[in-house]
Amino acid sequence: MLSQNSNIEIIQTKLNRPPVPHDLVAREHLLDRLNRRLNRPMSLVCAPAGYGKSTLVSEWLEHCKLPFAWLSLNETENDLRLFLSYFLAAVNTIHPDIGEEILPLLKGQELPPATVLAGRLTNDLNSIDSPFILSIDDYHLIDNVAVHELLSEIIKYLPRAMHLVLVSRIDPPLPLATMRAKGQMTEIRLAALRFSREETAQFLQHMLETTLDEATFSLLEEKSEGWVTGLRLAALSLRHTDNIKDIVAGLPEGNRFVLDYFVDEILSQQSALMQNCLLATSVLSRFCEPLCENLFKLDTLPSAAGEENISGREFIDQLKQANLFVIRLDEEGTWFRYHHLFKSLLLQKARDRFTPTDLNLIHVRVSTWFAEFGYFEEAVQHALEGGDLDQAVEIVGRARYDISNREQWHRLERWLNLFTAEAVQHYPHLILLRCWLDYYLWYRLDSLVKDLDQADLLLNSSTLK
Repeated sequence: MLSQNSNIEIIQTKLNRPPVPHDLVAREHLLDRLNRRLNRPMSLVCAPAGYGKSTLVSEWLEHCKLPFAWLSLNETENDLRLFLSYFLAAVNTIHPDIGEEILPLLKGQELPPATVLAGRLTNDLNSIDSPFILSIDDYHLIDNVAVHELLSEIIKYLPRAMHLVLVSRIDPPLPLATMRAKGQMTEIRLAALRFSREETAQFLQHMLETTLDEATFSLLEEKSEGWVTGLRLAALSLRHTDNIKDIVAGLPEGNRFVLDYFVDEILSQQSALMQNCLLATSVLSRFCEPLCENLFKLDTLPSAAGEENISGREFIDQLKQANLFVIRLDEEGTWFRYHHLFKSLLLQKARDRFTPTDLNLIHVRVSTWFAEFGYFEEAVQHALEGGDLDQAVEIVGRARYDISNREQWHRLERWLNLFTAEAVQHYPHLILLRCWLDYYLWYRLDSLVKDLDQADLLLNSSTLK
C-alpha cells in the first residue's frame, strides 16, 4: 500500500505487532519493570538474537492499556526517506493526521537536513495529547547516519505523549548515555532476558511434556545459558526421542555447534519433502500459501522420491503444528516469516544441501511470482540474488511506466541503485530509467543528453543483432 499523500510504498505487514506464542513463559518481573517506568520517555530492549526481545515487547503491548504503534525494520529502511515514511505510517495507524506537513518534503528532490525534519516531526507529534507507545523492532539493521541523526534529535526533545521503545541486538548510536544519566530510559538487557532456572524448567516441562532428571536438566540449562531460542530448538529436537539424557550429555561445546546439532535433529524428524520445502523457503523474508505452492512446483527443486508435491496451505499448517518458528505477520494469517535466527540457520543448511544452481533457480522462481503480483522491489532483489540480471532488468522495464505515472521517482531511484554502474551501461531499460531520473528528479540536462545517446546506441545495436 501507499502511505496517504505519499509516493512511498508501505508494506503493511511491517506495521503489525507479532503475535505472542502460545507456549509463552510469562515474564511478570520484566513486564512490571516496563509498566512502572512508562513515565520515562524511552525503553531500550537490547540483546543478541534469540533472547525473546520482540516477544517480550509484544507481550507487554498486548496487555498495556495505552494505544501503540509497531514498526518492524529491515535493511531497506536504511534510506532516510523510507525510514521516515515508515515511522509516519506506524504513527498513522493510531493518529492518522500526523505528518501532513512532512509528507510533501518526502516528495522533494532532496530532503532537508535531519535536524529540520526532526524538528517538524517533533512539533507535529507534540500536538498529540493522549499517551501512546511507538515500538521500533530490529533497529540494529539501521546503519545510515542520517537516520541516527533524525532519531537522536527526536529523542533529545521527545514529544510529551510518546513513549519510544527500541528493540535492537546492539546499542544504537544514539544519546543513550545522556538519557541514562538523566533517568530518562528503561533498559532491559541480556542478563535480564536470560531464562532463570525456574523459567527454564517451566518452559521445558511444557515443551517436552515430561520432567527431566536433575542431572540432565542442569546440563541442558548450562548448555543453553538461559537462551530462549536455544531452549526452544533443544525442546523441538528432543521431544520425540527416548534417550534425552544421552543426547544432552553428548552435546558439543559452543552455542553455534549446539544450534547446528539441534537444527539437524529437527530437520531429521521431518519428511524428506518437508525438509526440502523448509530449506527452499529459507531464502524468503516472508511467504504466503500461493508463493510456497508456486515454489514447490519448481522442477529443479530437489524432491523426495515417491512423495507428492505439498500444497502451500499444507506446508504452513505443518509449520504451525510442529511449532517451527513461524511468525504470523498479519491478522488474516496471509503472510508469515521465520524467526530470524531460525531462518539464518536454515539458510546455512540450504547452502550446504542445494547446489548454487538450485538456489539461483529458487530465487528466480520467487522473483517471477513477486513480479506477477506487483511486489516489484522483492522481485528485483530475488532476481539479482539468483544471478539473473536479465530478469531483474526486465522487471524494472515492465514496471517503470506505471511507477513513473504515479511520480514515484525516489522509488525508481532505489531500483536503479540496486544495479552496478557497469550493468546500467549495458541495458537500454536502465539507461532510459536514468534518463527519466535525469529529467524529473535530478534535473541534470547535460547527463540526460548523454544518456539518451547511450540508450539510442544500445537500442540500435540490439536491433542490428
